[in-house]
Amino acid sequence: KGPSGAAPVFHVLTTVVLPKGAVTLKASRTTVSNGGAVTLSAHLGTSSSNRTLSIYRTPVGGTRALVKTAAAGASGNLSVVVRPSADVTYTVVWSGDSTHASTTSRAVRVNVHLVMRGATQGGYRTMTGVRLYHYTGHCTKAPHSGCPRFLAWASPLQPGRNVGFLIQGRTASGAWKKLLSGTLRTAAGGKAGVIVYYNGRAVVGIQQRIRFSIAKDSKHLGNTSAWVRFRVTG
Repeated sequence: KGPSGAAPVFHVLTTVVLPKGAVTLKASRTTVSNGGAVTLSAHLGTSSSNRTLSIYRTPVGGTRALVKTAAAGASGNLSVVVRPSADVTYTVVWSGDSTHASTTSRAVRVNVHLVMRGATQGGYRTMTGVRLYHYTGHCTKAPHSGCPRFLAWASPLQPGRNVGFLIQGRTASGAWKKLLSGTLRTAAGGKAGVIVYYNGRAVVGIQQRIRFSIAKDSKHLGNTSAWVRFRVTG
């Protein structure tokens, strides 16, 4: 009993759990090549005087970072264009108001393809997209100078990665036939050089092409370059 002899009074404290708001996020594409544009569209479906939305990105294996904070429009929409360089997830956060708790949308993942590139080195002329190389006997034996040379790399650069290559030759019927394939390893700078040498003059005049490929890793999808065409002339 209390000091006056009255029965004690108990006060019950209750915790008010506010409901979540309605926040969604969509991506215009869920797969893109490195540097490609993706439009993120956020929507606030809860009527509130607080219309501020914050869009965040979390790279695979990385930490969350703010992309954009801004007020949603009259229809509750907010959009932003991003250009991811690695696999990433995006979320949108609404901080809530007096009747709603802070709300985070469901994550949207965007996977990113590496961009594989190949380029010619040396040669004397490019004709209708074909790089031309003069035939030289120095190419038939070490150190194989004057041969067709190429450079391969991915964007973003991938040091110490395996890169596959495929060389095809065009037959008299116009079909492409495999001549050679193999694997290279990129150097510390992320690029790999290739020298294609021949055994004799039978190579002269044959249309050839080479392309490069790289496999996926923990942060990127793989990809294959465009064909690079070349020919040895007499």
